[in-house]
Amino acid sequence: MFRRVVIGVDFSDASLAAARWAAMHLAPDAEVVLAHVLPEPVAPPYLQPHLPPAEEFSAALAPVYYGGLRERSPP
Repeated sequence: MFRRVVIGVDFSDASLAAARWAAMHLAPDAEVVLAHVLPEPVAPPYLQPHLPPAEEFSAALAPVYYGGLRERSPP
């Protein structure tokens, strides 16, 4: 069957329940990778010189999302 399954989530209860269901019923023996993807925000041109690059912004938020995913993972 599957060795690894990637499931997109938005951290809503419905998406986490769907991810849990898919992991248990479609790929019970697979490694499950949860992915949360955000659109890159587009700032007005006059603000862009004052904002950090998108990579820095994403890197600053990553620990928050990792923590949220860890809280959802089974022991």
